[in-house]
Amino acid sequence: MSFHPNDVIRRGRAASLIVSGVVLFLLGAFFRAQVIRNEESLLQSEENRLRQVPTAAPRGRILDRNNRPIAENVVGYSVALLALSEDTLRATLDRLKSTIQLTPKQYQDAIRRYRQASNRPTVIVQDASLDVVSVLEEHHMDFPSLIIQSAPKRIYPDGQAVGAFVGYVAEISEPELANMSADGYKPGQLVGKQGLEKQYEKLLHGREGIQFVEVDAHNRVVTNGRAREAVTPQATAAILSRLLGIRPPADAEFPVPSSLEAP
Repeated sequence: MSFHPNDVIRRGRAASLIVSGVVLFLLGAFFRAQVIRNEESLLQSEENRLRQVPTAAPRGRILDRNNRPIAENVVGYSVALLALSEDTLRATLDRLKSTIQLTPKQYQDAIRRYRQASNRPTVIVQDASLDVVSVLEEHHMDFPSLIIQSAPKRIYPDGQAVGAFVGYVAEISEPELANMSADGYKPGQLVGKQGLEKQYEKLLHGREGIQFVEVDAHNRVVTNGRAREAVTPQATAAILSRLLGIRPPADAEFPVPSSLEAP
């Protein structure tokens, strides 16, 4: 290496140019990130902080020709969990067993729902009783990732008298989801399984809403945010009322699953 004064000056100038180039590059990256892409960064931060929680839509009512309901909705409750991973879900379910009664089927159904749609809250209890809701509210600090929502519950006031032709609703199956996902159906939603509930599913099925909840780094719910209301089918009742035209006699005997009996 030459230490001639001219060589030293040339190397110093080259080093200065390299350092200046690196500084200019870093300043440009900083300006792009903090000024030009500031709105995009804020949006990404907001999305990381807010989670979408779907709210179930009530199904359309089914009326007879006298406008009496033969299938309608009442207020129910569902319990869901925001889980970061399947291991987190299993650990929370194991702890929940000491607080409420969880059947093996409910446990396995929750795991299945998480695997189907890990980006959606995992429903643990679809039709929770007031006793279960009260207990979980008392232990809210122990389970901060739990979400308790009001959810429409389908009832049939005439019970067995209409069971054969009205049908019933249940959680969408994987084969049904594969065929109906193009129409906006999502895992965990309820669909008609038999009778009129199945035949006129597209008329009866509402559009679910969305509620935004704020979560911390551990996916624990902090506050509830803005919501988009679920949409209930409006024309369904009138359409089905005209289609039915008749009402079965009150003393008619039809086989019907026990889950359809009016409470």
